[in-house]
Amino acid sequence: MNKEELNKKIQDKLKMKIAISNFEKGENLMSKQKILKMVATFAIVIGLTASVTYAGSVIYEKIFKEPEKIENYIDELKVNEEELSKIISEEEAVNRAVEQLKRYKIDLNTSDIKNVELQKNPNYDTITYVISTKNKDNFFVDANSGDLRIFYIDDGLSLEEVEKCTSSREDILEQAKIKMKEYGYGDEYKISYVNCNNSDDEEKAYMWYITFAKEYDGIFNEYQSVTMTIIPKINKVTRVIY
Repeated sequence: MNKEELNKKIQDKLKMKIAISNFEKGENLMSKQKILKMVATFAIVIGLTASVTYAGSVIYEKIFKEPEKIENYIDELKVNEEELSKIISEEEAVNRAVEQLKRYKIDLNTSDIKNVELQKNPNYDTITYVISTKNKDNFFVDANSGDLRIFYIDDGLSLEEVEKCTSSREDILEQAKIKMKEYGYGDEYKISYVNCNNSDDEEKAYMWYITFAKEYDGIFNEYQSVTMTIIPKINKVTRVIY
């Protein structure tokens, strides 16, 4: 099952198993984008290096079969009035994102922003502004500190095109090091974790997950780390978490 088929199956299953009325807000229904963002959030919860497709599979198998869990989960995602009074404004979140993205050579034009919404992660007691663009890029800003935590850049490629983007482990690690220097991170950041979407046959892997962490006397501090997702051959960084 490819990514598009999985996404459609998740939506269809959601509509079958849960009454649509539970998701109605006036005349608005839970959109495809919101469902997929919930999948992306769950990917972060189950592991920073997990792919959205894998997270979708987990949600489909483990959660969508029990609708009451979805209802409870969505309730937990709501931001209450007290929490709203303690976080930065939407405008400030966008401004902070624009400024911090310059480090990654990303020019976020406010005219390209399609939507900004608050998203709460009850597992980690955090609130995040999710900034979505017309190009399907997503930027996650901590609503308390204003720090950019994660960004996803749409690669603009079909699954068939991405699957052709393969390279050797040595080459992709070298490209990752180059990207870190471009982003302004010093030599104190060393590779602490490497994985790919096909660990059984790395030569066929088309997506690599690489974490750099600060090293102190041979010990990695994972709280000072940067994780990136890179598509080989085109050397496209599609996600950074830090």
